Amino acid sequence: MGSWSVAAIARWADFAGRLRGPMTEDLPVAFYGTLRRGERGFAELQLHERVRFLGSCRIAGVLCDLGAYPGLVEGNGSVVAELYDLHDTDLLGELDYYELYDPARPDTSEFIRRRVRLLEPGREAWVYFYNGPCARPIASGDWLER
Repeated sequence: MGSWSVAAIARWADFAGRLRGPMTEDLPVAFYGTLRRGERGFAELQLHERVRFLGSCRIAGVLCDLGAYPGLVEGNGSVVAELYDLHDTDLLGELDYYELYDPARPDTSEFIRRRVRLLEPGREAWVYFYNGPCARPIASGDWLER
């Protein structure tokens, strides 16, 4: 998860040509880490112009400290997040790229995008789950409170 250089944009264009799967479902996305307001990913992707904030939300699971960013894994816990509507469906593919999720190769992706029912509010949303073990859980469940 890094900056959008010219080389990264070229890789994105190649990646976007290979995307498969349900990309256009009208579901909000829940962000729990660097894509939250005020965090570096939110600024890098210029999300202030591309999403509509719906409110705070909670996701079932455990938040893990992966160093520069967090990861969400299944488990007994509650993770603090923000819920957003996307202004266009192309953004979902860009988020997949940012999160290193390849729908054609989920087993080798760092994160996997899944449709889940949120704890609060009780509605469905896209959420990115870390595709690895959690060595350092964040007890508060909030990336901003680590």
